Amino acid sequence: MCRMSQIHTPPTTTVIMNRVRLASLSPSLLAAATGCADGPELLLVDDPASAARARAAALDHVHRVAPTASGDVDVVVVRSVFVDDFGGAHVRLQQTEGGAPVLGGEAIVRLDGTGAIVEVQDRLAHDRDVPARPTVSRQGAVDLAVGEVDGADTPSTRASTSSSTASATARPSCGACRWSRWASRPSRRCRLSSSTRKTARATYATTTCSTSP
Repeated sequence: MCRMSQIHTPPTTTVIMNRVRLASLSPSLLAAATGCADGPELLLVDDPASAARARAAALDHVHRVAPTASGDVDVVVVRSVFVDDFGGAHVRLQQTEGGAPVLGGEAIVRLDGTGAIVEVQDRLAHDRDVPARPTVSRQGAVDLAVGEVDGADTPSTRASTSSSTASATARPSCGACRWSRWASRPSRRCRLSSSTRKTARATYATTTCSTSP
């Protein structure tokens, strides 16, 4: 089994391009497998310097090659970088809108063992007509989440639920920004989100619930 090493990096603001397959894997991977020492320095597993190189190469690529390809996308942040046992690197980016993460809006930049870009997979939302401020307050979202979980009105459950912080998430498909909360009780966990005051109830022991569009 191929072992993956993941290194989280601080958020970095940039723009990202639409999906484009750029090249096949570099022949230098074959040189790495046969122990050839000539050629570019290869990316290494569990090496912060290699992760930093991959991150810088990904950002440099999107700035130089297609700086205006995503003119209808606000910004993205680098969420993580990892290098696999074959020396390939994977840089994951998260789209944001007005500072709030866009639900499902992400891209993955893949590099070969020399740091050359192989592919960019784009799942970004390009319809930016989305308000970045929720229509329900933070505490209002907490109260809605607590109320939707059976038995959540008990003092112990309410205390543990209310102590957690709600987070804002932009969702273009719903045309609104919303709060996401987790409320739970034994054998039952339900995620509730609200940009309006409509919510969906959990029907199984572990179910994800969200606002109706």
